Amino acid sequence: MLGCQDDVVPAALPPDELENRLASVRSAAMALFAERGYSATSMSAIAEAAGLSRPALYQHFANRDEIFRSALSEILEDANRAALDALDAVSATGGLADRFDGYLQRCRGDVIGPLLGSSHGDELLEARGATAGDVADEAHARRRRVLDRRLIDIAAGDRRLARRAAELLELAPLGLKYDAPSAKAYRTRLTALAHATAALIESAGADDAT
Repeated sequence: MLGCQDDVVPAALPPDELENRLASVRSAAMALFAERGYSATSMSAIAEAAGLSRPALYQHFANRDEIFRSALSEILEDANRAALDALDAVSATGGLADRFDGYLQRCRGDVIGPLLGSSHGDELLEARGATAGDVADEAHARRRRVLDRRLIDIAAGDRRLARRAAELLELAPLGLKYDAPSAKAYRTRLTALAHATAALIESAGADDAT
């Protein structure tokens, strides 16, 4: 057992109950990180917010960094899933631009947006890089592999065009937050980027047709 050697290890929880407990810890921790900041949030505070004793919390996580990594992994995987679902939404009323916008809003807007303007946003972004950079990199790599395949299909097999579109969708959002815009302004910029990327692909298709 981690952290409290004097406590008796409780009986193993059923899988569903265990996952609910872990989800509760992750949710409580992220709420506290946003409210108090990363460095000011203790394991005791997380345990209390999650409705657990401190020893019980240590049964599952060795420290705050482990909780943050677990929470971030879940957030990014959920965002990736939602983003790729939006990209595949061929029935989107606005066509390709709406699909790209849905992709960007889910994997960028939903993840970065809440941090913009937050008094602890910069600290959480720093913690993400210092504590869970590998988690973020792996999640991005998994999403990028799927995105590349989808874009080749969208670009009708034109790999060069697909690569240009991927660079816009994946690299441009990094620059869109350089001046710490509000969450609303950031999302508006993502929408503009989505329309620009769609126009790139659609104009290439129109040129090929003439």
